[in-house]
Amino acid sequence: MILPGNANQLGAESAFTENLRRLNGYSKDTLAEWWLLPGMRFGESEKWWKPRSLRATPHEGLDLLFFRDREGESQRLPVGTIIPPLLSGIVVGRCPDFLGETIILAHDFYDQSGRRLHTFYAHLNTPQPPQISAPLSRELPIGEIASPGKDASPCPPHLHLSLAWVDKSIPLRDFSWERFSAAETFRPDDPLLLLKQGCEPGPHGNK
Repeated sequence: MILPGNANQLGAESAFTENLRRLNGYSKDTLAEWWLLPGMRFGESEKWWKPRSLRATPHEGLDLLFFRDREGESQRLPVGTIIPPLLSGIVVGRCPDFLGETIILAHDFYDQSGRRLHTFYAHLNTPQPPQISAPLSRELPIGEIASPGKDASPCPPHLHLSLAWVDKSIPLRDFSWERFSAAETFRPDDPLLLLKQGCEPGPHGNK
């Protein structure tokens, strides 16, 4: 597989990537680094799949699909890839999305306004759905990359990660992606804060 020349390299040394390797039988030589196309990063306005066009709203998170091995060969995460959480947490919500299902975890980190850190994992299939209020270790599966099914979207199957600081008044059992973009009580943040560093945020977040 040949990626466009404007794909961005992202080193793959993080607890999340190491757990993904382990769950899927990848070595460090196989999944050596992530590759991000324009439009895959947080806040970007374009779509990265064909036909290329603008998103209705800036991208709410980070899309992961492409990676390279030690030899520089480009690959992609297949349907069925097992996905771990970025951090250990509590399952607080689930909802359908246009490629599968979204699972939401809450974590014991808060920003200066008292909003709690949540991570969102979209476009998953959950053969054994995690139960609401259940604790989930970052070393265990949260789901797997979903197949597009019969009503295939032009967007390829992939993992979408979002991170947000959420006011305690928001009931995430009733979450929808429309609310994520519109709610003033959500403060979206860049998932690369966790993925690049492979470490947990400070007690007051990054702002």
